[in-house]
Amino acid sequence: MRIRSTIVCLIAATMAMTAQADTTPQSLELDARLRAAEAWFDKKMVRELVPAGTVAVVHDQDFVWEHAYGVSDVASGRAAEPSTTFSICSISKLFTSIAVMDLVESGRVDLDAELSDYLPELELENSDELVVEPVTIRGLLSHSSGLPREGIGTYWNSTDFPDVDDLEQTVNSLGLQYTPFTNYQYSNIGMSLLGKVVASVSDMSFATYVQTRILQPLGLDTVSTDLPLDGDQGRFATGYTQHDATGKRRAVEPYQLNAFSPAAGFAASVLDLGNFAAWQFRLLETGEPEVLERRTLRNMHRVHWMDPGDPQSGTFGLGFSHDKLGDTAVVGHGGYCLGHRSYLAMDTRNNVAVTAMVNVNDVSPEALVSVVHSLTAGAVTAMAETGGEEAEDKISDLMEFEGAYTWPDFPMGAYIIPTASGELVSIGLYSDRPGDDPATYVRVEGDLFRAKRKDGDLGATLLFERDDAGRVVSFVNDGYRNLRRDP
Repeated sequence: MRIRSTIVCLIAATMAMTAQADTTPQSLELDARLRAAEAWFDKKMVRELVPAGTVAVVHDQDFVWEHAYGVSDVASGRAAEPSTTFSICSISKLFTSIAVMDLVESGRVDLDAELSDYLPELELENSDELVVEPVTIRGLLSHSSGLPREGIGTYWNSTDFPDVDDLEQTVNSLGLQYTPFTNYQYSNIGMSLLGKVVASVSDMSFATYVQTRILQPLGLDTVSTDLPLDGDQGRFATGYTQHDATGKRRAVEPYQLNAFSPAAGFAASVLDLGNFAAWQFRLLETGEPEVLERRTLRNMHRVHWMDPGDPQSGTFGLGFSHDKLGDTAVVGHGGYCLGHRSYLAMDTRNNVAVTAMVNVNDVSPEALVSVVHSLTAGAVTAMAETGGEEAEDKISDLMEFEGAYTWPDFPMGAYIIPTASGELVSIGLYSDRPGDDPATYVRVEGDLFRAKRKDGDLGATLLFERDDAGRVVSFVNDGYRNLRRDP
């Protein structure tokens, strides 16, 4: 069953549990944090001259928040929406890995079998005379097969990617870079070979197998297995180059990944990846088979490769990469292709996922996800833990202070977030990492607050100012006046 894809549906369904649910201290703080995340996200997009960016937060089976900024195509002025699709590039590897593991479950593929068992035309020999290690399916999934990252040529520059029929010849000419299971080497060509394995074993094209066995059962109808050359009826975001000194970006000509589609060719929206994450939360929680069995997905999330002696080495499961957002361990993947970048992070302990996409290459979606997660994830889990129960209200009389405050024409500003604990939190709207060390203020009296230092003492003052009608219009802090701006 596909999870809901609009915030309107979320509010209608989840908040109907109790009439008081949307006014509990926890829900009020969460809503304020989501508005703060949106204000920061949009400010970041403006500062970096990004045409379009999208972001979504999922908890369990619900979208907590989804947001789109800007235009998905500058020439037409077409507005970006949460349903806008982008190249998700290497996140494609997750779908390819799931297709492989579906075949493992059915007994048609063995994780530890040699790759040549399924693609006999390959001629890969181990160059290490002391260690004999074959290239295996497990090695390809965990980027420890010994294959190089890419094939021959500069197809990433030209976007003239090789055809599927040329893939084995390319691999044979390359050989192995390392003895398998010796070193980490991220490999697009290795994941592309797994796409050939899927096609060979299933007697279907790779695209048909993924569509029928994964995307259709999960209701991921707008995910495509290669980039749409026709713009997908206006749904696909145009990619753009790095901006020049005048701030202008050039549109990237449409292209497809061809043989590299299993490694980097998929297109999807943040709604698609949110639903994809929710499926994993659901499968891990219920254990009811859906596309895969629970133990298979757990095995994919489990670490299968890491090199303690190489701090730059990746840590991988079967297809999934491991990372940390602050102190939170996450699984997922990132994507970086010409004109687009994307990132998906899933905290499977708390069933929280954050995903973001942009149609440029000079802005990191991983950084966007990290900030949104730092601002919202704690409030999301707190809301889930309380279940909408009544609590002492320390936040309602602070809501009038919430909002974005800036110094016009200068890169200074903050978003004030009321909290359920009865304090105000201030995050920098122009900070690249506003959630790392936010300032906390406690009320002294009336409109006067003071910073709460880590040692417990009170520090700098934060004085809010009102207009003649009694509305909060600005604050003064450290000698600067910041004006409140409307959303």
